[in-house]
Amino acid sequence: MLGVSSGRRKEDKETWWWNEEVQDSIQRERLAKKKWDTDRTEENRQEYKESQRRVKREVSKAKQKAYDELYSRLDTREGEKDLYRVLESERMPEEWRRSVLVPIFKNKGDVQSCSNYRGIKLMSHTMQLWERVVDARLRKVVEICEQQCGFMPRKSTIDAIFALRILMEKYRDGQRELHCVFVDLEKEYDRVPREELWYCMRKSGVAEKYVRVVQDMYERSRTVVRCAVGQTEEFKV
Repeated sequence: MLGVSSGRRKEDKETWWWNEEVQDSIQRERLAKKKWDTDRTEENRQEYKESQRRVKREVSKAKQKAYDELYSRLDTREGEKDLYRVLESERMPEEWRRSVLVPIFKNKGDVQSCSNYRGIKLMSHTMQLWERVVDARLRKVVEICEQQCGFMPRKSTIDAIFALRILMEKYRDGQRELHCVFVDLEKEYDRVPREELWYCMRKSGVAEKYVRVVQDMYERSRTVVRCAVGQTEEFKV
């Protein structure tokens, strides 16, 4: 439940991209903050603000460098072999299965009600790349109708809204009746039975190997909820 801390230190956040420059800038920021708390002069305040800006710059540079190295490795023969091994074994590394769920308030309703929050899931970057690889393979096999706009390349739900608006204008000009139905399924993605997903994949002609790969992506998936007071214990997704 929310509000229960896991007892982990803040340093347990995703810091795989940290380097000496980031560590040094953070240490300077802490010293500047301590100095500002002790003596609140304008000079100390400016020094603290500058140290904060320096940390942001160093973090941004460190992340960019780490991502460049990651993508460069995946673009090599060794990187291809890593992903190929995962595909052949049909088993992901265990660390890819863990994620962090950050609740974001929708700015409406009771702030203490969990239903008024949407979750943002933070996953391993290599897991995200693996999902893209599998998604690209599946899109070559599965045929999706032209009317599908959501989660489609070079399309968006704005296209569907535009088409409906044009249809309404034409019927209005022709003084004809037009009946529209809008169905909003609450939390539909969380409620889809996974057995139905496997059935639909097989019915669409997806190779059994890829069905097992997708099944493995759901197996033993665990997450924690990060909130203001810490993190919850891990639970199954």
